[in-house]
Amino acid sequence: MQTSGVCGPSANLGAPTLRLALLAQCRPLQIAGEAKCPEFAEGQIIIHKSYKMDTNDKKVREIRRVETAINQNLFVVCSIVTLATMLLMGVNFFARGSFLPPKIGFFYLAVVLIYSLHKEFIRWLGEKKKTHQGEYFVYAWIILTTVLYVANFFSNDYFSFSKEGYAVSTLSDIAYITLEVLGIFVVTRVMKIFFMIKK
Repeated sequence: MQTSGVCGPSANLGAPTLRLALLAQCRPLQIAGEAKCPEFAEGQIIIHKSYKMDTNDKKVREIRRVETAINQNLFVVCSIVTLATMLLMGVNFFARGSFLPPKIGFFYLAVVLIYSLHKEFIRWLGEKKKTHQGEYFVYAWIILTTVLYVANFFSNDYFSFSKEGYAVSTLSDIAYITLEVLGIFVVTRVMKIFFMIKK
């Protein structure tokens, strides 16, 4: 008996295994009076659904151009906020807690995260130009944190205590921000590598 239509099980409804294949544009092969698909395996449910964006499409190119310009502006904003955060944290470190702790950390990390995710979105749109601007933030924070730790070490923890003698957490706060920025960098790098592999 011959069967036609979508690929799937034969007319043997008494088989103990229910086989189901939802295949897009599948042309069955008539083998031994039974319709089969090369991709179909017994006991499996296979759903073929794929979408590949045409990165050379005119609309995609226009979106990519606009988003690239926006990302450059975000980089400038992120750089300004980075310098401001470093300045506030550095001044508070050397002032030994004479100022109130700057509460800019959460805002700064949010700006860095938005910039990083937006950059990955542009890469998903097919941007092939290789830029490493985001790495500068990581390097700057690592250098700053290392220098401050060295300065505090050779001063016998002088900057870890206020003039009144109580401990201040400025150095620890700077270290936490550095690690969080490094974490954002690593996550976006993993996303980039995953995208390259899938592509």
